Amino acid sequence: MLKNILSSKRETVKEALFKSSFINLLARGFGYLKYLSIAYLLGFSYQTDAIYMALAIVSIFIIFADVFDSIGVPNLVRAREKSYEEFHKLSGLLFSFTTFIAILSTILAIILYPVLKHIAFGFSEEAKHYLKSAYFLLIPYVFFSFYFHHFGAILRSQRKFTPYFVGEFIFSFLSFLLVSIGLLIWKDYKVIAASISLSQLLASLYMFAVGSEFIHFKLYKDSTVYSMIKQFIYLSGFYGTGIIYMLIEKAFASTLGEDAVSALTYGFMVANIPKSLIKVEKMSITSFSESKDIIGKLNFYIKKIFQMSIPLTIFMFLASNIIVKLLFGHGAFNQKDIELTSLAARYFALSLPFFFLWPIIYQTFQVIGHLKPLFILATGSIASMTISNYILITIFKLGIIGICIANFVNYALVSISAYIIIKIKGG
Repeated sequence: MLKNILSSKRETVKEALFKSSFINLLARGFGYLKYLSIAYLLGFSYQTDAIYMALAIVSIFIIFADVFDSIGVPNLVRAREKSYEEFHKLSGLLFSFTTFIAILSTILAIILYPVLKHIAFGFSEEAKHYLKSAYFLLIPYVFFSFYFHHFGAILRSQRKFTPYFVGEFIFSFLSFLLVSIGLLIWKDYKVIAASISLSQLLASLYMFAVGSEFIHFKLYKDSTVYSMIKQFIYLSGFYGTGIIYMLIEKAFASTLGEDAVSALTYGFMVANIPKSLIKVEKMSITSFSESKDIIGKLNFYIKKIFQMSIPLTIFMFLASNIIVKLLFGHGAFNQKDIELTSLAARYFALSLPFFFLWPIIYQTFQVIGHLKPLFILATGSIASMTISNYILITIFKLGIIGICIANFVNYALVSISAYIIIKIKGG
Protein backbone atom coordinates (compact mmCIF):
# COMPACT_ATOMS: atom_id res chain seq x y z
CA MET A 1 0.00 0.00 0.00
CA LEU A 2 2.71 2.48 1.00
CA LYS A 3 4.71 1.60 -2.12
CA ASN A 4 1.69 2.47 -4.27
CA ILE A 5 1.29 5.78 -2.49
CA LEU A 6 4.96 6.62 -2.83
CA SER A 7 4.84 5.98 -6.56
CA SER A 8 1.52 7.77 -7.19
CA LYS A 9 1.41 9.45 -10.58
CA ARG A 10 0.50 13.07 -11.02
CA GLU A 11 -3.24 13.75 -10.88
CA THR A 12 -5.45 16.41 -12.41
CA VAL A 13 -7.69 18.38 -10.05
CA LYS A 14 -10.72 16.55 -11.47
CA GLU A 15 -9.08 13.15 -10.93
CA ALA A 16 -8.08 14.12 -7.41
CA LEU A 17 -11.60 15.26 -6.56
CA PHE A 18 -12.94 11.83 -7.49
CA LYS A 19 -10.04 9.66 -6.30
CA SER A 20 -9.47 11.35 -2.98
CA SER A 21 -13.09 12.26 -2.19
CA PHE A 22 -13.66 9.00 -0.33
CA ILE A 23 -10.41 9.36 1.64
CA ASN A 24 -11.22 12.99 2.41
CA LEU A 25 -14.76 12.03 3.42
CA LEU A 26 -13.37 9.46 5.85
CA ALA A 27 -10.89 11.98 7.24
CA ARG A 28 -13.60 14.60 7.80
CA GLY A 29 -15.88 11.91 9.21
CA PHE A 30 -13.39 10.81 11.84
CA GLY A 31 -12.64 14.45 12.60
CA TYR A 32 -16.30 14.99 13.43
CA LEU A 33 -16.49 11.70 15.31
CA LYS A 34 -13.75 13.01 17.58
CA TYR A 35 -15.95 15.99 18.47
CA LEU A 36 -18.89 13.63 18.93
CA SER A 37 -16.87 11.61 21.42
CA ILE A 38 -16.00 14.75 23.36
CA ALA A 39 -19.64 15.87 23.36
CA TYR A 40 -21.01 12.48 24.42
CA LEU A 41 -18.38 11.71 27.06
CA LEU A 42 -17.70 15.16 28.54
CA GLY A 43 -20.38 17.60 27.34
CA PHE A 44 -19.59 21.31 27.63
CA SER A 45 -17.80 22.82 30.62
CA TYR A 46 -14.91 25.11 31.49
CA GLN A 47 -12.64 22.17 30.68
CA THR A 48 -13.80 21.92 27.07
CA ASP A 49 -13.79 25.73 26.85
CA ALA A 50 -10.13 25.58 27.88
CA ILE A 51 -9.30 22.97 25.22
CA TYR A 52 -10.79 25.01 22.39
CA MET A 53 -9.27 28.25 23.67
CA ALA A 54 -5.86 26.53 23.86
CA LEU A 55 -6.23 25.27 20.29
CA ALA A 56 -7.04 28.81 19.17
CA ILE A 57 -4.02 30.27 20.95
CA VAL A 58 -1.49 27.73 19.63
CA SER A 59 -2.82 28.48 16.15
CA ILE A 60 -0.83 31.71 16.40
CA PHE A 61 2.32 29.66 15.87
CA ILE A 62 0.88 27.33 13.26
CA ILE A 63 0.37 30.44 11.13
CA PHE A 64 3.94 29.98 9.95
CA ALA A 65 3.28 26.37 8.95
CA ASP A 66 0.38 27.57 6.80
CA VAL A 67 2.56 30.29 5.31
CA PHE A 68 5.25 27.82 4.23
CA ASP A 69 2.50 25.63 2.81
CA SER A 70 1.17 28.49 0.69
CA ILE A 71 4.58 29.76 -0.39
CA GLY A 72 5.78 26.26 -1.16
CA VAL A 73 3.22 25.09 -3.70
CA PRO A 74 3.46 27.90 -6.32
CA ASN A 75 7.25 28.12 -6.11
CA LEU A 76 7.69 24.35 -6.20
CA VAL A 77 5.39 24.12 -9.22
CA ARG A 78 7.52 26.68 -11.07
CA ALA A 79 10.71 24.86 -10.06
CA ARG A 80 9.22 21.51 -11.18
CA GLU A 81 8.37 22.98 -14.57
CA LYS A 82 12.03 24.02 -15.00
CA SER A 83 13.69 20.78 -13.97
CA TYR A 84 13.87 18.07 -11.33
CA GLU A 85 17.15 19.55 -10.10
CA GLU A 86 15.51 22.93 -9.43
CA PHE A 87 12.64 21.22 -7.63
CA HIS A 88 14.98 19.14 -5.47
CA LYS A 89 17.10 22.18 -4.60
CA LEU A 90 14.10 24.29 -3.61
CA SER A 91 12.59 21.48 -1.54
CA GLY A 92 15.83 21.37 0.47
CA LEU A 93 15.68 25.10 1.10
CA LEU A 94 12.08 24.85 2.28
CA PHE A 95 12.93 21.89 4.52
CA SER A 96 15.72 23.94 6.11
CA PHE A 97 13.38 26.89 6.72
CA THR A 98 10.68 24.56 8.05
CA THR A 99 13.06 23.06 10.61
CA PHE A 100 14.27 26.48 11.76
CA ILE A 101 10.76 27.93 12.11
CA ALA A 102 9.44 24.77 13.82
CA ILE A 103 12.10 25.01 16.52
CA LEU A 104 11.75 28.79 16.92
CA SER A 105 7.94 28.64 17.10
CA THR A 106 8.03 25.88 19.71
CA ILE A 107 10.39 27.88 21.92
CA LEU A 108 8.26 31.02 21.56
CA ALA A 109 5.08 29.07 22.33
CA ILE A 110 6.60 27.99 25.64
CA ILE A 111 8.07 31.29 26.81
CA LEU A 112 5.16 33.52 25.69
CA TYR A 113 2.40 31.65 27.53
CA PRO A 114 2.33 34.08 30.51
CA VAL A 115 1.31 36.79 28.03
CA LEU A 116 -0.94 34.71 25.74
CA LYS A 117 -3.09 33.36 28.56
CA HIS A 118 -4.63 36.81 28.98
CA ILE A 119 -6.38 36.47 25.61
CA ALA A 120 -9.06 34.54 27.52
CA PHE A 121 -9.76 37.68 29.57
CA GLY A 122 -13.27 36.54 30.51
CA PHE A 123 -12.19 33.17 31.94
CA SER A 124 -12.53 32.39 35.62
CA GLU A 125 -9.46 31.29 37.60
CA GLU A 126 -10.67 27.69 37.35
CA ALA A 127 -10.88 27.92 33.55
CA LYS A 128 -7.43 29.53 33.36
CA HIS A 129 -5.99 26.58 35.29
CA TYR A 130 -7.48 24.16 32.75
CA LEU A 131 -6.21 26.37 29.91
CA LYS A 132 -2.59 26.11 31.06
CA SER A 133 -2.62 22.29 31.13
CA ALA A 134 -4.27 22.03 27.70
CA TYR A 135 -1.93 24.59 26.15
CA PHE A 136 1.32 22.88 27.11
CA LEU A 137 0.05 19.45 26.06
CA LEU A 138 -0.50 20.93 22.58
CA ILE A 139 3.13 22.11 22.15
CA PRO A 140 4.19 18.91 20.27
CA TYR A 141 1.20 19.46 17.96
CA VAL A 142 2.66 22.86 17.07
CA PHE A 143 6.12 21.47 16.32
CA PHE A 144 5.08 18.57 14.08
CA SER A 145 2.47 20.60 12.20
CA PHE A 146 5.31 22.35 10.37
CA TYR A 147 6.63 19.12 8.89
CA PHE A 148 3.14 17.88 8.03
CA HIS A 149 2.45 21.06 6.05
CA HIS A 150 5.89 21.05 4.45
CA PHE A 151 5.53 17.58 2.96
CA GLY A 152 1.93 18.36 2.07
CA ALA A 153 3.22 21.18 -0.13
CA ILE A 154 5.80 18.84 -1.69
CA LEU A 155 3.10 16.29 -2.59
CA ARG A 156 0.54 18.78 -3.91
CA SER A 157 3.14 20.61 -6.03
CA GLN A 158 3.77 17.25 -7.72
CA ARG A 159 0.01 16.75 -8.20
CA LYS A 160 0.06 13.85 -5.75
CA PHE A 161 -3.13 14.93 -4.04
CA THR A 162 -4.28 11.50 -2.87
CA PRO A 163 -1.18 10.74 -0.74
CA TYR A 164 -1.67 14.15 0.88
CA PHE A 165 -5.27 13.36 1.80
CA VAL A 166 -4.13 10.00 3.19
CA GLY A 167 -1.96 11.97 5.63
CA GLU A 168 -4.96 14.03 6.70
CA PHE A 169 -6.93 10.81 7.14
CA ILE A 170 -4.24 9.33 9.41
CA PHE A 171 -4.33 12.40 11.65
CA SER A 172 -8.13 12.48 11.81
CA PHE A 173 -8.54 8.77 12.46
CA LEU A 174 -5.85 8.56 15.13
CA SER A 175 -7.04 11.67 16.96
CA PHE A 176 -10.58 10.26 17.03
CA LEU A 177 -9.40 6.85 18.21
CA LEU A 178 -7.05 8.15 20.90
CA VAL A 179 -9.49 10.77 22.19
CA SER A 180 -12.35 8.24 22.38
CA ILE A 181 -10.33 5.53 24.13
CA GLY A 182 -8.70 8.03 26.47
CA LEU A 183 -11.97 9.64 27.53
CA LEU A 184 -13.62 6.26 28.04
CA ILE A 185 -10.80 5.20 30.36
CA TRP A 186 -9.87 8.42 32.20
CA LYS A 187 -12.72 10.93 31.61
CA ASP A 188 -10.04 13.63 31.70
CA TYR A 189 -10.03 16.66 29.39
CA LYS A 190 -6.22 16.53 29.16
CA VAL A 191 -6.58 13.37 27.08
CA ILE A 192 -7.91 15.51 24.22
CA ALA A 193 -4.83 17.73 23.94
CA ALA A 194 -2.40 14.85 24.41
CA SER A 195 -4.18 12.78 21.74
CA ILE A 196 -4.07 15.60 19.21
CA SER A 197 -0.32 16.01 19.72
CA LEU A 198 0.37 12.28 19.44
CA SER A 199 -1.79 11.99 16.32
CA GLN A 200 0.08 14.85 14.66
CA LEU A 201 3.38 13.14 15.44
CA LEU A 202 2.29 9.85 13.85
CA ALA A 203 0.72 11.54 10.81
CA SER A 204 3.93 13.55 10.32
CA LEU A 205 5.98 10.35 10.38
CA TYR A 206 3.84 9.09 7.48
CA MET A 207 4.50 12.34 5.60
CA PHE A 208 8.23 11.91 6.22
CA ALA A 209 8.01 8.42 4.70
CA VAL A 210 6.09 9.61 1.63
CA GLY A 211 8.43 12.57 1.12
CA SER A 212 11.65 10.82 2.14
CA GLU A 213 13.21 11.63 -1.24
CA PHE A 214 13.14 15.31 -0.30
CA ILE A 215 14.49 15.18 3.26
CA HIS A 216 17.65 17.23 2.95
CA PHE A 217 19.01 20.64 3.95
CA LYS A 218 19.96 23.26 1.39
CA LEU A 219 20.80 26.94 1.78
CA TYR A 220 21.40 29.36 -1.09
CA LYS A 221 20.51 32.87 -2.28
CA ASP A 222 18.87 33.92 -5.52
CA SER A 223 15.92 36.01 -6.74
CA THR A 224 13.45 33.24 -5.88
CA VAL A 225 14.66 33.13 -2.28
CA TYR A 226 14.32 36.91 -1.87
CA SER A 227 10.86 36.76 -3.40
CA MET A 228 9.87 33.99 -0.99
CA ILE A 229 11.14 35.97 2.00
CA LYS A 230 8.99 38.91 0.89
CA GLN A 231 6.01 36.58 0.47
CA PHE A 232 6.69 35.12 3.91
CA ILE A 233 6.55 38.53 5.57
CA TYR A 234 3.30 39.55 3.89
CA LEU A 235 1.63 36.16 4.23
CA SER A 236 2.58 35.88 7.91
CA GLY A 237 0.73 39.11 8.55
CA PHE A 238 -2.14 38.04 6.36
CA TYR A 239 -2.53 34.59 7.88
CA GLY A 240 -2.17 36.19 11.27
CA THR A 241 -5.33 38.20 10.70
CA GLY A 242 -7.33 34.99 10.26
CA ILE A 243 -6.04 33.68 13.58
CA ILE A 244 -6.70 37.05 15.21
CA TYR A 245 -10.31 36.87 13.95
CA MET A 246 -10.70 33.52 15.70
CA LEU A 247 -9.03 34.79 18.87
CA ILE A 248 -11.23 37.90 18.94
CA GLU A 249 -14.31 35.70 18.66
CA LYS A 250 -13.19 33.37 21.42
CA ALA A 251 -11.99 36.22 23.63
CA PHE A 252 -15.44 37.84 23.50
CA ALA A 253 -17.07 34.42 23.92
CA SER A 254 -15.05 33.94 27.13
CA THR A 255 -17.10 36.80 28.63
CA LEU A 256 -20.42 35.02 27.95
CA GLY A 257 -20.02 32.41 30.69
CA GLU A 258 -19.36 28.68 30.82
CA ASP A 259 -20.00 26.69 27.60
CA ALA A 260 -19.91 29.72 25.27
CA VAL A 261 -16.44 29.03 23.81
CA SER A 262 -17.31 25.35 23.28
CA ALA A 263 -20.68 26.18 21.72
CA LEU A 264 -19.04 28.67 19.36
CA THR A 265 -16.46 26.04 18.36
CA TYR A 266 -19.07 23.36 17.68
CA GLY A 267 -21.43 25.78 15.95
CA PHE A 268 -18.69 26.86 13.56
CA MET A 269 -17.78 23.23 12.95
CA VAL A 270 -21.36 22.30 12.04
CA ALA A 271 -21.80 25.32 9.74
CA ASN A 272 -18.44 24.56 8.13
CA ILE A 273 -19.18 20.88 7.40
CA PRO A 274 -19.65 21.46 3.63
CA LYS A 275 -16.42 23.48 3.42
CA SER A 276 -14.50 20.80 5.31
CA LEU A 277 -15.71 18.07 2.97
CA ILE A 278 -15.04 19.99 -0.25
CA LYS A 279 -11.52 21.41 0.16
CA VAL A 280 -11.25 22.99 -3.26
CA GLU A 281 -8.49 25.43 -2.26
CA LYS A 282 -6.06 22.60 -1.48
CA MET A 283 -6.06 21.69 -5.18
CA SER A 284 -7.00 24.97 -6.88
CA ILE A 285 -3.68 26.63 -5.97
CA THR A 286 -1.87 24.24 -8.31
CA SER A 287 -4.34 25.11 -11.07
CA PHE A 288 -3.89 28.85 -10.45
CA SER A 289 -0.10 28.49 -10.45
CA GLU A 290 -0.25 26.91 -13.92
CA SER A 291 -2.89 29.22 -15.45
CA LYS A 292 -2.20 32.15 -17.79
CA ASP A 293 -5.73 33.59 -17.34
CA ILE A 294 -5.96 34.28 -13.60
CA ILE A 295 -9.12 36.43 -13.75
CA GLY A 296 -10.89 33.88 -15.90
CA LYS A 297 -9.88 31.09 -13.55
CA LEU A 298 -11.00 33.09 -10.50
CA ASN A 299 -14.38 33.93 -12.05
CA PHE A 300 -14.87 30.27 -12.86
CA TYR A 301 -14.29 29.25 -9.24
CA ILE A 302 -16.47 32.08 -7.88
CA LYS A 303 -19.40 31.04 -10.08
CA LYS A 304 -19.11 27.40 -9.06
CA ILE A 305 -18.71 28.30 -5.38
CA PHE A 306 -21.89 30.39 -5.25
CA GLN A 307 -23.89 27.83 -7.23
CA MET A 308 -22.86 25.21 -4.71
CA SER A 309 -22.80 27.17 -1.44
CA ILE A 310 -26.02 29.23 -1.50
CA PRO A 311 -28.35 26.20 -1.37
CA LEU A 312 -26.12 24.73 1.33
CA THR A 313 -26.34 27.98 3.32
CA ILE A 314 -30.13 27.96 3.22
CA PHE A 315 -30.26 24.32 4.26
CA MET A 316 -27.78 24.79 7.13
CA PHE A 317 -29.63 27.87 8.40
CA LEU A 318 -33.01 26.13 8.45
CA ALA A 319 -31.84 22.72 9.66
CA SER A 320 -29.15 23.68 12.20
CA ASN A 321 -31.21 22.62 15.22
CA ILE A 322 -32.03 19.24 13.70
CA ILE A 323 -28.42 18.65 12.64
CA VAL A 324 -27.05 19.51 16.09
CA LYS A 325 -29.59 17.27 17.83
CA LEU A 326 -28.83 14.36 15.51
CA LEU A 327 -25.06 14.77 15.82
CA PHE A 328 -24.60 15.69 19.46
CA GLY A 329 -27.90 15.32 21.33
CA HIS A 330 -26.80 12.32 23.36
CA GLY A 331 -24.79 11.41 26.45
CA ALA A 332 -23.38 14.34 28.43
CA PHE A 333 -24.46 16.88 25.78
CA ASN A 334 -27.45 18.57 27.48
CA GLN A 335 -30.29 20.79 26.25
CA LYS A 336 -28.41 24.01 26.97
CA ASP A 337 -25.48 22.74 24.89
CA ILE A 338 -27.85 21.90 22.02
CA GLU A 339 -29.52 25.33 22.08
CA LEU A 340 -26.24 27.30 22.18
CA THR A 341 -24.59 25.20 19.47
CA SER A 342 -27.65 25.36 17.18
CA LEU A 343 -27.75 29.13 17.54
CA ALA A 344 -24.08 29.47 16.61
CA ALA A 345 -24.38 27.06 13.67
CA ARG A 346 -27.44 28.85 12.28
CA TYR A 347 -25.80 32.26 12.10
CA PHE A 348 -22.33 31.02 11.18
CA ALA A 349 -23.99 29.36 8.15
CA LEU A 350 -24.58 32.83 6.68
CA SER A 351 -20.82 33.05 6.07
CA LEU A 352 -20.59 29.71 4.26
CA PRO A 353 -20.19 31.13 0.71
CA PHE A 354 -17.31 33.27 1.95
CA PHE A 355 -15.72 30.33 3.79
CA PHE A 356 -15.38 28.76 0.33
CA LEU A 357 -14.53 31.96 -1.51
CA TRP A 358 -11.94 33.62 0.70
CA PRO A 359 -9.19 30.96 0.39
CA ILE A 360 -9.54 31.08 -3.42
CA ILE A 361 -9.25 34.87 -3.44
CA TYR A 362 -6.15 35.07 -1.27
CA GLN A 363 -4.51 32.33 -3.32
CA THR A 364 -5.13 34.51 -6.38
CA PHE A 365 -3.28 37.41 -4.75
CA GLN A 366 -0.47 35.08 -3.87
CA VAL A 367 -0.10 33.67 -7.38
CA ILE A 368 -0.17 37.07 -9.10
CA GLY A 369 2.28 38.45 -6.53
CA HIS A 370 0.15 41.35 -5.21
CA LEU A 371 0.42 40.58 -1.50
CA LYS A 372 0.77 44.10 -0.10
CA PRO A 373 -2.83 45.20 -0.85
CA LEU A 374 -4.12 41.93 0.62
CA PHE A 375 -2.01 42.42 3.74
CA ILE A 376 -3.26 45.98 4.24
CA LEU A 377 -6.88 44.94 3.65
CA ALA A 378 -6.75 41.97 6.00
CA THR A 379 -4.91 43.92 8.71
CA GLY A 380 -7.40 46.78 8.54
CA SER A 381 -10.28 44.35 8.94
CA ILE A 382 -9.02 43.41 12.42
CA ALA A 383 -10.19 46.77 13.72
CA SER A 384 -13.55 46.26 12.03
CA MET A 385 -13.85 42.79 13.55
CA THR A 386 -13.06 44.05 17.05
CA ILE A 387 -15.42 47.02 16.82
CA SER A 388 -18.23 44.88 15.38
CA ASN A 389 -17.92 42.34 18.18
CA TYR A 390 -17.77 45.05 20.84
CA ILE A 391 -20.87 46.80 19.52
CA LEU A 392 -22.93 43.65 18.96
CA ILE A 393 -21.92 41.90 22.20
CA THR A 394 -21.17 44.63 24.74
CA ILE A 395 -23.64 47.30 23.62
CA PHE A 396 -26.47 45.37 21.96
CA LYS A 397 -26.03 42.24 24.12
CA LEU A 398 -26.54 39.84 21.20
CA GLY A 399 -24.23 37.20 22.68
CA ILE A 400 -23.27 34.36 20.37
CA ILE A 401 -25.49 35.73 17.57
CA GLY A 402 -23.48 38.97 17.66
CA ILE A 403 -20.21 37.09 17.23
CA CYS A 404 -21.58 35.20 14.21
CA ILE A 405 -23.02 38.31 12.54
CA ALA A 406 -19.72 40.16 13.02
CA ASN A 407 -18.01 37.19 11.34
CA PHE A 408 -20.36 37.39 8.34
CA VAL A 409 -20.01 41.15 7.89
CA ASN A 410 -16.22 41.03 7.97
CA TYR A 411 -15.87 38.01 5.68
CA ALA A 412 -18.22 39.60 3.13
CA LEU A 413 -16.52 43.01 3.19
CA VAL A 414 -12.96 41.69 2.93
CA SER A 415 -13.85 39.20 0.16
CA ILE A 416 -15.68 41.76 -1.98
CA SER A 417 -12.99 44.41 -1.45
CA ALA A 418 -10.24 41.92 -2.35
CA TYR A 419 -12.02 40.88 -5.55
CA ILE A 420 -12.36 44.53 -6.61
CA ILE A 421 -8.61 45.03 -6.08
CA ILE A 422 -7.83 41.98 -8.22
CA LYS A 423 -10.07 43.28 -11.03
CA ILE A 424 -8.42 46.71 -10.89
CA LYS A 425 -4.95 45.20 -11.05
CA GLY A 426 -6.07 42.98 -13.90
CA GLY A 427 -4.76 39.65 -12.52
